[in-house]
Amino acid sequence: MPTSTDNQTLTAAAVHCRDMRGRDIADVVAMAGRLAAQFGEAADLTADFLRREAFSSTALVKILVAETDGVLVGYAALLPTMQLQSGMRGMELHHLHVDEKFRGIGIGRSLLAASLERARGLGCRFVTLGARIDTGRSRDFYERWGFEPVDPAGPDYRFTFGNEAGRLAG
Repeated sequence: MPTSTDNQTLTAAAVHCRDMRGRDIADVVAMAGRLAAQFGEAADLTADFLRREAFSSTALVKILVAETDGVLVGYAALLPTMQLQSGMRGMELHHLHVDEKFRGIGIGRSLLAASLERARGLGCRFVTLGARIDTGRSRDFYERWGFEPVDPAGPDYRFTFGNEAGRLAG
């Protein structure tokens, strides 16, 4: 991954969130590896697997990337889900990752906003978190956006569209 961008001068406004492209796969695989390492997990993701799961006719995952000056600085991975009994389509925010040196300037907010917009555009009525909530800071971040704890037997938090009035201030 190129490293010419410095977060000393970077703002979230200079970051563009977009769909992952084929040329982004190696960078996303590397970021997923860094994310796994944060939690002491092995990273077995390969470029071939990600390419198949993101771009084939049976693609399952939707990846959004945050980019500035040609450098990827974060990504969000979205997986479809549903509540069949309720007839509601949803999306799981499986990963939301910002590279460490670019944290604290709003890139996570930009990726989350783009993820919620994408889910809503696909007809989803809710978004669950598959992302780990490992600190109070993470919990506060998602709760400020309107995510709420749900049944302990299910996902940890869920954002339901229609309840966000006044909450999207980030």
